[in-house]
Amino acid sequence: MMDVELVPIGALDRRNLAERRLADFLSRIESGRLIDFPAEEQMYVLLYYFLAVVRRRAGLHRRYHYRDALVLEFSALVKLQQGNSLDPIYKDIADALAVIDEDPSAAKNILETMLGDRKKQFSAIQRKRRKGQLVESALDSEIRRILKRNSEQTWRDVKDKLERRVGNGIITEVTQTTIKYKVSQDSDEEGSLEISSLPNKVGTIRKSITKG
Repeated sequence: MMDVELVPIGALDRRNLAERRLADFLSRIESGRLIDFPAEEQMYVLLYYFLAVVRRRAGLHRRYHYRDALVLEFSALVKLQQGNSLDPIYKDIADALAVIDEDPSAAKNILETMLGDRKKQFSAIQRKRRKGQLVESALDSEIRRILKRNSEQTWRDVKDKLERRVGNGIITEVTQTTIKYKVSQDSDEEGSLEISSLPNKVGTIRKSITKG
């Protein structure tokens, strides 16, 4: 399974729900306040909150960027397991896991289980990808709609049309370097694509249209 570059987290932003949940959970563990469910469940919840923050900082949503989110989560769990990150949040999570259960093997086993699960899920996605069964992202679907009207359009034509759609759909911003878009019409969560990746994406989608 490939590795990805993780976005440094640093201080948690309490204005965001996912980050506030993690901050509150860490604070509760640190202060010794009792939590009314088993230690193993507490560790899973802590890691669930942690990975939600990791995905948020990277601008990934599991529903719409499932493969990339899995790779990101895997990398974050490996870094947590290795214990050599300069980002202080990883030490905070490791310390909290140790407080929840004094048996170090419990947290170790949970991390290994979560890593194994993501390997299996990633392998399943790769098999589906080879069979052409993956659901497109919201941005890919938007680009497909543009190209279906005229498959000869260049990536610059597509960029111009996406720019014209800012504020009238999923596209929220188009700059010289980045396209930002909502992961769905009903979500405030944003995804992004570097402009440098657009020519390849347009070419791939064009091929799938002409083959279909």
